[in-house]
Amino acid sequence: MKNLFVFLSSIIIALFLCEVLLRYEIPNDQLKLRVEANKKQFKDFQKLTWNLESYSFVPNSKGEVNHPEYNYIINHDQIGFRNPCYSWKNKNIKNIILGDSFVYGVGVQDEDTLNCQIKFDNYTLAVPNSSPNCYFQIFRHHYPNLKQKLKIKEIVNIHVIFYVGNDFEGLINLDEACPSEKIND
Repeated sequence: MKNLFVFLSSIIIALFLCEVLLRYEIPNDQLKLRVEANKKQFKDFQKLTWNLESYSFVPNSKGEVNHPEYNYIINHDQIGFRNPCYSWKNKNIKNIILGDSFVYGVGVQDEDTLNCQIKFDNYTLAVPNSSPNCYFQIFRHHYPNLKQKLKIKEIVNIHVIFYVGNDFEGLINLDEACPSEKIND
């Protein structure tokens, strides 16, 4: 058992070091172009609906995302998050999922978001282009309201989904948290 732990730990450390090496020492121009295109794509939509004071999108807002690789419609709920499969009639929430574009569902239709794919009752608090520090700020800001609106009286499981590809940078730059309304074009 000890050997298995050492083996798995070694693999994780090696992958982490490879990520650092590939991201910072051997930059790929194609990757840089794609990352910039993705940031611009979200910022165009963010300018219309992101509200920094409420740490959410405009409640009940709707938008269309056009990207060279995908097109889809975004619908935000009454609090301002993308939860297309959450029914406000069924308020038996047991799981809150925090994250960025992966949890939000960038590039996918509503029925393919994490909120719809997970079979247990869940509510997602996700913002593309955000960092782990932002997840905490969003949760701290919205949990009292969610607790009241969803009538949460028991323990709720909190799941934080990290995508190492960009959350790693967010952990290094803790001063950069949630998307800002002051977006440079």
